[in-house]
Amino acid sequence: MEKTKFRFRYTTLVWVLLAALFLLLAFGTAKNFYDFLSTKDIDGMRPWFSFAVSALSFLLLIITLSVAVYGKYVVADGSLTLRIGIFSVKTDISEIVQASHFKKSDKLVLYFKNGKYSVVVIKPEEYSAFFDALKKQNPAIPFVVENEENN
Repeated sequence: MEKTKFRFRYTTLVWVLLAALFLLLAFGTAKNFYDFLSTKDIDGMRPWFSFAVSALSFLLLIITLSVAVYGKYVVADGSLTLRIGIFSVKTDISEIVQASHFKKSDKLVLYFKNGKYSVVVIKPEEYSAFFDALKKQNPAIPFVVENEENN
């Protein structure tokens, strides 16, 4: 089956928060690693605490970087997968009962059999291609366009 990918689109606020988190973690990693290297007391707990905090900060730094760089939706093999960094959520496309495009807010929303819904965060120009990819996997999914009057 064909695999179709759509890049996850972060808002400006999310980019600012990710950048701030990245900078804080980079500073924390560097400072604690410097403290670990510059501590003369190798018998005490302080250097090992600095090393542990530095290692944890570095791990969180890598996770933050992966979230910022690697976010996408993948439609393939009867499933819709949202991958953000090292995290992944897979949903069977047969669980989708409707896709709606709300024109007023310019949002694409997927509704599921269990009564839940999910807002798809991609470029508005890609909405049609995204729906077409879903439709190839499950032709029974209806696509509804909600105008301002319908909201």
